Amino acid sequence: MAQQNFDARHGTNISVGRDQINLYHTSRLSSSSQLLPALISFNDAPDLLSCHFTGRKKELNYIKSVLSTVHGNAPNRCVVHGIPGIGKTQLALQYAELSYYRQQYSFIFWISGATVEKLNQGLAKVLTIVDHPDRDHPEQSTRLASVRHWFEQSNAWLLVLDNVALDAVAFLRENLPRKNSSGNILMTTRTAIVAEAAASVAGQQHQIFELRAPDLKDATNHLLREAGINADDAVAASTNGAEALVNCVGRLPLAISHVASFAKQSHVNLDDILHIYQSKHKFELISWENKLSRYEQKSVAITFSIQLEELERQSTDFGNFLKVLSFFDTESIPIKMITEGVDDLQLQIASDSSTPPLKPKRWRSLFPKIKSQWGWRGKHHAGHNYSPVIITTSTWIMTPKLESLINLISSPVHLQQAIQKLHCLSLVGYESTTASSAPNAITAVLRIHDLVQFMIQESMRREDMHDQWFNFAARLVCGAFRHVDDPTSQMCWAQCEMLSPHMQSLTRCDDEHAVKNYEFNEVSIGISQYLWSRGRYSEAETLSRRALAGTEILLGPQHLGTLRAVHQLAIVYDSQGRYKEAETLYGRVLKGRQKLLGSKHMDTLGTVHNLASTYQSQGRYSQAEMLYRRALAGSEKLLGHQHPNTLHTVHNLAIVYQLQGRCHKAETLFKRALAGREKVIGPDHLDTLGTLNNLANDYRLQGRYVEAETLLRRALAGREKVLGSEHPDTLQTIGNLAIIYKSQGRYGEAEKLYRRSLAGFEKVLGIEHPDTLRTVRNLTNFLMDQCRYEEATIVIDRFPLAFQSQ
Repeated sequence: MAQQNFDARHGTNISVGRDQINLYHTSRLSSSSQLLPALISFNDAPDLLSCHFTGRKKELNYIKSVLSTVHGNAPNRCVVHGIPGIGKTQLALQYAELSYYRQQYSFIFWISGATVEKLNQGLAKVLTIVDHPDRDHPEQSTRLASVRHWFEQSNAWLLVLDNVALDAVAFLRENLPRKNSSGNILMTTRTAIVAEAAASVAGQQHQIFELRAPDLKDATNHLLREAGINADDAVAASTNGAEALVNCVGRLPLAISHVASFAKQSHVNLDDILHIYQSKHKFELISWENKLSRYEQKSVAITFSIQLEELERQSTDFGNFLKVLSFFDTESIPIKMITEGVDDLQLQIASDSSTPPLKPKRWRSLFPKIKSQWGWRGKHHAGHNYSPVIITTSTWIMTPKLESLINLISSPVHLQQAIQKLHCLSLVGYESTTASSAPNAITAVLRIHDLVQFMIQESMRREDMHDQWFNFAARLVCGAFRHVDDPTSQMCWAQCEMLSPHMQSLTRCDDEHAVKNYEFNEVSIGISQYLWSRGRYSEAETLSRRALAGTEILLGPQHLGTLRAVHQLAIVYDSQGRYKEAETLYGRVLKGRQKLLGSKHMDTLGTVHNLASTYQSQGRYSQAEMLYRRALAGSEKLLGHQHPNTLHTVHNLAIVYQLQGRCHKAETLFKRALAGREKVIGPDHLDTLGTLNNLANDYRLQGRYVEAETLLRRALAGREKVLGSEHPDTLQTIGNLAIIYKSQGRYGEAEKLYRRSLAGFEKVLGIEHPDTLRTVRNLTNFLMDQCRYEEATIVIDRFPLAFQSQ
């Protein structure tokens, strides 16, 4: 084994140091059957290891573990793959350095695997290093056979093959040693495809692993050390932008080295460099070439430009495909989203219409969540169909390039060829994963490094092609979103989560694009509805605001499409506790819809309902009751008594009665809503669970604690299963259960739930949200009732806003 002590392998051993000469004796024969002379111990690894190498302990230990494993009589292999600049060579150099000093190997040979020619030269050099009799043999085949024989007959060696290319795999398969468990082979390459091929030998698959960016701590330490910032200044430097800077370059070690060298040579502090990276001068910075060493002499821009140029040379379609990918979120780009988007686009082209009518069932006008004075939510569902607004989007001009790219994506074979080529050039990563919820469904995703994305975007701007490929990428996401029936339904959440990061990435790419495409704004609203339903209010607000800005410019402030965007933003404001802002927006929508649709239209009544909820949240119960009654009468007439929208208004009117102290009347309405919802949408639906939650609240007010606890436990179990433990609705139910426990004298259980609810609200909604402040008051009152005044004071000091209006 490679990690055995040298004494067990050789006759005599003198202490080993880097590149020191150590003599040992052997009786093995060369390929010419002659006795080998005394050999030297030698480390052939190039002296390119950065003196600032840091971290990577986990990866180094993994390599050591893999190369310690016995694979019969074959040399152990470990193949490391990753994008350019990620630090593969540095990792291999560090492993070689450490293992040589620890006397794990007598010989370390370093050979470039970039071409077959370099492999030939490197293997020939091995014969020279060991002073082999065949080192000057005129026949190449003889030299290759001799070096392979030497590896198979000699002990304690490590062969490092750096940057192995796909074209070199066949050569390696033929000429690398196939036996001798005392030797190890470590390879680096850019893609998993090459790694898998290189790790497969004699019917056995050796270990491979992907080297990814270092964690934030190691990346920051790398930057500080290379920039020459001493330990005393490290804390200040870290707080002044070092962490932000390494994140800005995607924690890519090569980029970090360039940032550090620029800082060192130009005497510019890290904060100033961060501003450069965040400005229009970013390309100039990553194009700058430092002169630190041979290993670092190329700029980051050149490193990736070479790959992009090679891609364009091989296929224009492949290059255009990569340009489209660059607009999406870099972490996980589902291939399914791309193919679904193209399928929808082809249907549009086939029907000779750039904007087919939006399907009514896929566009909902949503009611906001309602909260009682104790912070208990009545989860709601949109229910009624939204009348579609059919509008012509931005002009779609089919060009030969677009048609060719559509044909490529539409072909499963050509699409895989494109992905494979991008993967081989280390421009994208490729993964296939299986979801735990659907074991038979395989999800294939792509990913791009941030700096690769930036280089592609920059090249498009220079070629004035940014708008064309942005619009294509936007159409793909919009087409994929057409497969979503209802973004607020948990049945569609997986689809929406797949699309959400890419929709947000598109809106960040360039704000002026969004205003040109009405459908893009509509999908932004749809994704906002999804984010809102998951309790991700800040993200929902961002998309809603951008969609509204774009729609107002495209359609005008009074158009139904614009009012729809205003309505969604009002819903988000209401859920954030920004009731006055929500009230203002609802008032605008109500006025516009009454004028354009009439006072009895369901969309108008939906706004009436939502405005009532805002009044209720502000304690204006009489106004809320009046509007709820109006909405209920209209809904019963248009939709019937058992329609989900009707039942939702029944539910919310019950909350108002409860807040007014009319608990028995509230109970009657809650039971009507519960029975209807269990029948129409099912006992486990989120809306049904919301009614359970609020009916339990009513029971508590009546002193019926056992019944209340039973309903709350059922509601909590359902919400945790569907929404998760940190969703605001789940946290509300936890707080409600705490109130029940307190009323029953179960103080230990109550305190635990109060604190869990508060911690969750503070994390998810922030310290100023009404639900957070309401929970603070509940916990403080609980502590005061137990005469725990000092603990109550600590809570009050942390959340002073909770008591300013008291």
